Amino acid sequence: MKLIENAGMFVSESKFQSAPSDFVPHILSTPPNTEALTSLIYKPEVEARLLVRLANKARVYGGEMDADGRVVQVSDEELGMRGKIDIREIVGMYRDYVIPLTKDVEVGQVPGFSLRLMTGTGGLSGPSVRWGGSGSD
Repeated sequence: MKLIENAGMFVSESKFQSAPSDFVPHILSTPPNTEALTSLIYKPEVEARLLVRLANKARVYGGEMDADGRVVQVSDEELGMRGKIDIREIVGMYRDYVIPLTKDVEVGQVPGFSLRLMTGTGGLSGPSVRWGGSGSD
């Protein structure tokens, strides 16, 4: 979970710093406009490419290799039947759990670090600030 949090913080700070004027009105609204912040951070086409890349990596990782180390082409279903790896399960886990958790972190971190950046008290080096949390978790 800590890895997802750190990656989400990096992504959201990077996107905020590239266009702060797009983010600030949504951060300062009461309550912060999470829908608008999500649309600024989240790109469905990037998620789609990530899932294709993940499936390809799982296919190679779980695949059969010949004596020279080249991947032997086997269907995804056959890989699953051999008990090696179920690519649909891997992609589903990422799509249904990892990506949503990452998005929650990305959007949840924007107000805290952006306010620190705007006030000159630092970015991610400051204390963790999360919506609805104490900042100490």
